[in-house]
Amino acid sequence: MSRAENFLHQEVTIISGDVLNTGDRTIRAAEVTLTFQDDMNQIVLRDARPLFAPQTPPLAPGKSYHFEISFDHIPPSWNVQVPSVRVTGLQLGTSQ
Repeated sequence: MSRAENFLHQEVTIISGDVLNTGDRTIRAAEVTLTFQDDMNQIVLRDARPLFAPQTPPLAPGKSYHFEISFDHIPPSWNVQVPSVRVTGLQLGTSQ
């Protein structure tokens, strides 16, 4: 997780990571849901995002992919901790 300033001088929070395909089928598309909480562990923001850009080639078995997801507005009550990240959608290809 990092923070930066965009061209409009707004603070942007960037969540980055790597996903590894440990299965035997290609991953054609994936969606993750990020959940941000406050100091009392109450949800202040939940947002689903695609993990791959539409033009990204499918992720073959055994391969990894680096992702970055940017947020330009997170409620001020956020506890500034890394949000939970859950895979909430997958589109698989054929078996290898």
